[in-house]
Amino acid sequence: MRRSLLLVVLAVAPLVAQEVETYRVEAGPALTATLELDWHDAARGRDVPVRVWYPVLAPGAEAEPCPVVVFSHGLGGSRYSYAVWGSHWASWGYVVVMVQHLGSDDAIWRDAGGPAQAYAALRRAAMQPANLIARPYDVAFALDQLAVLNENAGPLRGRIDQERVGLAGHSFGAYTTLAGVGLRLPALAAAMGPVDERPRAAIAMCSPHFPRGDFSAVAVPVLHLTGELDESPIGGTGADQRRTAFDRITAAGGALVDFVHADHMVFSGQRRQGDATHDQAIQDACRQLTTAFWDCWLRDDEAARAWLYDGPAAAMLGASARLELTAAAE
Repeated sequence: MRRSLLLVVLAVAPLVAQEVETYRVEAGPALTATLELDWHDAARGRDVPVRVWYPVLAPGAEAEPCPVVVFSHGLGGSRYSYAVWGSHWASWGYVVVMVQHLGSDDAIWRDAGGPAQAYAALRRAAMQPANLIARPYDVAFALDQLAVLNENAGPLRGRIDQERVGLAGHSFGAYTTLAGVGLRLPALAAAMGPVDERPRAAIAMCSPHFPRGDFSAVAVPVLHLTGELDESPIGGTGADQRRTAFDRITAAGGALVDFVHADHMVFSGQRRQGDATHDQAIQDACRQLTTAFWDCWLRDDEAARAWLYDGPAAAMLGASARLELTAAAE
């Protein structure tokens, strides 16, 4: 398929306030709550802890199915990470399932003995084929459990739309997300099984560089978020390599946003390194971009599509980022 590409190149300058059309930058109208569940995948003999963000049903309101996003944390994270995204999306009517991946979660560094030992443990976990294989299966298992949540008594009964599902993740979680929609690594392809057809869209924050990765099976729109300072905290991927997945995925509706002042950690919502001066503005922009993307592809919202693809998003970003779009539709 020939790729249609719209490139918006903007001058490098600090983030500044502008009189432009915004998109759901503030929290939505719904109150949010969380539900912690410790699932067990008997087929793999593996625990899959999750934390679910969801919109609280207003008194007297009838339950209506909500679109679902399954989020995969970065290396060394947990189900408690990334509340900046879970709470915001839930406030706009999404059920957000934060999956914790044992073997590449916070347990690998908490008792490591010091910073050097912690980084060594993180590197080992990132290189283990077992983690590369287990993570996408954790996400698929979480999708399987949506039917249980939807049918059983509880705050999510009758509130999960299993036909409107998105995947998202940061760093190692971006790999997990891309693998969940079709990325295959040559050495692991035989262990990954067929591509899951349930997700309709995906968001990959700070995607790792897989020069030999096969992206040909990725058939859903993917929003890629990165920054000019997005160097890997443990090495392996440079900022200029974060665009590999975007360049090699040909599915319509994809987008890449490369922020001038964004480093790796700003997308996690937690500051562990560098200058935090621009964090709030970058995260505000990401709230708008990601919510519009979900609304477009999981809700078929024409206003969201127009905002994201027809100019207002680029105007909102101004000089703070470079935006590239594949064809929005065919």
